[in-house]
Amino acid sequence: MKKKIILSASVIVLAVVLFFAWKIYGPAVHLEDKESSYLYIKTGSSAADVKQQLTEKKFLSGTTWFSMASSLLKYNTVKPGRYKVTSGMSVLNLVRMLKNGSQTAVNLVITKLRTKESLAQKLGNNFIIYGGLIS
Repeated sequence: MKKKIILSASVIVLAVVLFFAWKIYGPAVHLEDKESSYLYIKTGSSAADVKQQLTEKKFLSGTTWFSMASSLLKYNTVKPGRYKVTSGMSVLNLVRMLKNGSQTAVNLVITKLRTKESLAQKLGNNFIIYGGLIS
């Protein structure tokens, strides 16, 4: 009788651990086009703003697991920029990318420009400027 109780308890604990591991390490980001999309975080945004943007753009269906992972990894400081989010990305990878500030590169091709004003106009038309830095 004692062995059955211990076995049952260990199976339940194992099932709970596997469930949590699947939610943290399993695919959580679902994109409609099955490609990749970009998340733009503006200067002065808070962690709550990032969570709201993730749900508004439908990267995540809910923020419960994102909140748990961000509290475990101590994601408090939001780094502005452009982040590439791929379909099938786990919550843990998403939080790590945002915490480390692993932004994607922005390609800039400068063609013949004669004045500083035309350069500023081209940059203004093609890029989002965050806090004075081109991201």
